[in-house]
Amino acid sequence: MNWYNNVRPHGALNDLTPKEYKEMFYKNCPILC
Repeated sequence: MNWYNNVRPHGALNDLTPKEYKEMFYKNCPILC
């Protein structure tokens, strides 16, 4: 099931969807995140 925020790019997130932004954040996050 696709939710609205999983498919709609957002300008404040460098045109990434919230899901993509979260995945990128945790991928690049320091060990303490």
